[in-house]
Amino acid sequence: MFDKNSRYAKQPVYTVKTADGREVSAVAIPLPTRPVLAGYHKRDVNERLDQIAGWHLKDATRFWSLCDLANSPVPAALGERDLVAIPRSDGG
Repeated sequence: MFDKNSRYAKQPVYTVKTADGREVSAVAIPLPTRPVLAGYHKRDVNERLDQIAGWHLKDATRFWSLCDLANSPVPAALGERDLVAIPRSDGG
C-alpha cells in the first residue's frame, strides 16, 4: 500500500466503518522517531523540504524525517525556518 521508505510502510492497516456505513481501510499513525542530529542546512529562498532531504539523505521522500527531528507535526510548520536540522542518514 505504501512505498518501502514511507513512515507508514510497517504500520498496521485496519478496517473502519464510516458514518454512512461504508468500510474503509485506515493505517495507524506512527509515533515520531527520534533521529540523531547530523547538522543543519541553511535554507535558500524557495527551497523545499523534499529537495533538502534529497540532497542530504539521498531520498526526497524522507522529508518527514526532517519534520520528526524538528518535532514538527506537519511540513508547513518548517516552511519559514532558515535553518533545517538534518538527521544522520543512517538513522542512528
